[in-house]
Amino acid sequence: MDAVVKKEEKKEEELIKIPDKGKGGASSMMQRVQELAEQGQMGNLTITDAEAAILYAPVPADEILIRPDGHVYLSWTFYAKRLRDTFRMTWAMVSMDEPKMAGELVIWGFYLSIKGQIVGMPAMGECRYQSSNRTMSWGDAVEGAKSNALMRLCKSIGIGLEMWDHEFVDAWRKENAEQKIVEGKMIWVKKRKEGTKNGK
Repeated sequence: MDAVVKKEEKKEEELIKIPDKGKGGASSMMQRVQELAEQGQMGNLTITDAEAAILYAPVPADEILIRPDGHVYLSWTFYAKRLRDTFRMTWAMVSMDEPKMAGELVIWGFYLSIKGQIVGMPAMGECRYQSSNRTMSWGDAVEGAKSNALMRLCKSIGIGLEMWDHEFVDAWRKENAEQKIVEGKMIWVKKRKEGTKNGK
């Protein structure tokens, strides 16, 4: 059984090696961006005031999450819902290539297309993957990289920029989070509100 698993892992590694320099990666990505810009297919999307109101509405405090180390973030579903509520089915993530491995990271690059127009800057999503971790499959890690890319794509067009505003983050953390000692470690958690469980 172990021999079969090792054979499958070796096969997987062979399938997901990063291409040599000059055959892909950041340089080819930026070349493609330049080509799209020259063709007038990038950054020229016009949206209505109604669409802008939905897309750039303030981030609700209860949508914000916090990691044990105090880093605040929004889930990928927040960004997907913003795009869905604004543009319905006229948006899509367009992959630049197949997902690749870089050390222990799955790397996957995407463009964001809205109404058939490439907008913002392309983004590289990433997710840690170890074949020895049986709780996360290769497919799970690929989906994680895609979700991470969505966040970065949305950041490039101005969605949820509060997450990079230090004053906003400090004020949110003071109002909505607290530090607790769990298993001998000091961690951050969301404050539990009346009528909720686990701060949700």
